[in-house]
Amino acid sequence: MEYASCKPSHTLGKSYRLAEKKDLEFFKDAEKHLEKKRKELFDKWGTDPVPDEIISTPDGKEYAPGGVLYNFTPVVLYGMTKWGDLFNFRQKLTLITFVEKVRQAHEKMLEEGYEQEYARAVVSYLAKGVDMTAAFTNMLARWENTSEAIKQLYSRQALPMLWDYAEVNPFSGSSGSLETGWEYYAKVIGHCIQVNTPPATVKQASAISLPYPDDYFDAVITDPPYYDNVPYSDLSDFFYVWLKRAIGDLYPELFATPLTPKTEEIIDSLCLLRGMPKGKAYEFDDIKVKRKEDFEAMLAKAFKEIERTLKPEGIASLE
Repeated sequence: MEYASCKPSHTLGKSYRLAEKKDLEFFKDAEKHLEKKRKELFDKWGTDPVPDEIISTPDGKEYAPGGVLYNFTPVVLYGMTKWGDLFNFRQKLTLITFVEKVRQAHEKMLEEGYEQEYARAVVSYLAKGVDMTAAFTNMLARWENTSEAIKQLYSRQALPMLWDYAEVNPFSGSSGSLETGWEYYAKVIGHCIQVNTPPATVKQASAISLPYPDDYFDAVITDPPYYDNVPYSDLSDFFYVWLKRAIGDLYPELFATPLTPKTEEIIDSLCLLRGMPKGKAYEFDDIKVKRKEDFEAMLAKAFKEIERTLKPEGIASLE
């Protein structure tokens, strides 16, 4: 495998060079530091700082050769069966260190007398910055030669195998770096604080069982899922496992499960099944897939909840 690096050029564009011996030495040295840091944080947190949760399979087990899988996670066929497998040694070391710093920032703010809600809000934005950095700092991030930039792993709604990858310098200020992530969220915050309206109330709930009385809403605006188009919860696990480590203790109600809840997800996951004839999937109790009929029945329940909670003169918008 060859390595290359690039940096902004004094002229137009970027200059490129092949990796030198010292570059490879630095890369290999990260494995030793990762082992030490990982043990240190495990002893402190009581959980593995590197995501050891499995990439979901229809039988809920870690993928093994010959097992069943979903067609949007073919990376498991190549040994990437846990979320931590998507990162090399240097990337793991970098990300768990960033997570540690987010947690330390929260502790420091409380020690200095900041209000708890303020401290929680600040580190929540920091954690999101780390989460977005993880999307660019992994072995499925690709190099786009037209824009000369690194693109995050979800170039489409799946985890296809990538035979070579680009690695961002998280301190460079380039696309996908931690600095870029912070700047992005800072711009969002700066825009939101200029809006002179009451803040929104955000709640987590199930669309098929809304915690609101009848005739409550003036309007309901929603973008329903569409059969097997996007396996939302499974793809969200990538972000969930890092957020759980950074701020899971601050939002225990949101991170109570090892991975994102999937039981009530409205999706047709049978169509996504691989490794077993789809007609046989329902003969096995441990194969957890939903059929077209399941999708339509659950979506109908969600629409009934919209009708129940919407005022008679209210407006429903389905995108």
